[in-house]
Amino acid sequence: MADGPAAQAERYLDHLAVERGLAENTLVAYRQDLRRYVDFLAKGGLRDAASVDGSTIRSFVASLSASTHGPDDAPYRATSVARALSSVRSFHRFLVREGIADHDPTAGVPQPRLPRSLPRPLPVEDVRRLLEQDLAS
Repeated sequence: MADGPAAQAERYLDHLAVERGLAENTLVAYRQDLRRYVDFLAKGGLRDAASVDGSTIRSFVASLSASTHGPDDAPYRATSVARALSSVRSFHRFLVREGIADHDPTAGVPQPRLPRSLPRPLPVEDVRRLLEQDLAS
């Protein structure tokens, strides 16, 4: 039998740290995302990430979107859900490259739409300085 999802995720995280040399903060984010994913798989009785299908991935994204976190029970932001899916997608691609899985279940799962943020206006004082500088030239 293959390693379980937790061991598979640790192998992937080792790959990211050693072979790809990712920064510590990036590794912390991947570890957090994959821990949530591994917990989700365990609750669903899945004992091998290579046996996951697209509907499992979509269910994970939906469950994350509907859940809350932290002391104030804040809902996950769309950017956090998108980052988690990106981590899971990268993990499954690793499993395929390593020959652990024969397919990538994330291939048909669309990335969640992210809200577009508006640019922040310049503070009034900065605009004043720019105008004064332009007039002085």
